[in-house]
Amino acid sequence: MNREAYIGKGLFEAAKEESVLDRAYDEISSLKACLAENPEFLCVLCSPFLSVPERISILDKVFGGHVQLLVLNALKVLYEKKTRCSFEVFSSAFLREYEKERGVLRVKAYSARPLSEDEEELLKRKLELKTGKTVIMQLFIDEKVLGGLRYEYDNMIFDGSVEGGLLHLKDMIVGSPLTELDRGVN
Repeated sequence: MNREAYIGKGLFEAAKEESVLDRAYDEISSLKACLAENPEFLCVLCSPFLSVPERISILDKVFGGHVQLLVLNALKVLYEKKTRCSFEVFSSAFLREYEKERGVLRVKAYSARPLSEDEEELLKRKLELKTGKTVIMQLFIDEKVLGGLRYEYDNMIFDGSVEGGLLHLKDMIVGSPLTELDRGVN
């Protein structure tokens, strides 16, 4: 585990111990979205021209009073080194631990066309019933999916698309043993 992931996991453990896990989750999620829209801020924090006290001062001015002290201190530890560090790795490690703790499952679903709200809700409910977890779903339009759906979670891919069905059928045909008719009649 690298340093950033270790700090993210450490924040998770500390927030859990202090009973502020949900608030820390909200703050890290908000920071992640905000920093994704303002990547130049992270470039400034990682600048080799900033001293450690300058880095800490920037974090205090920007986030002090806006995030809980545990989150602020984790950010200070993350950026105290002059080496380049990754907020993405840090936040992903924290969010992954949180979601595992809370039974949250992130699902990526691919469809040839946009799903209606009813279809999206039905898919989400089916996945929640199947997995026993709360599903957060990202929907993508993929022209390669001719029909049906393909979705992935927990490093597994479930292909219910037409293409997936045809590939499965091909594998069945190619892998099946020869019958008498296939060999011909003597």
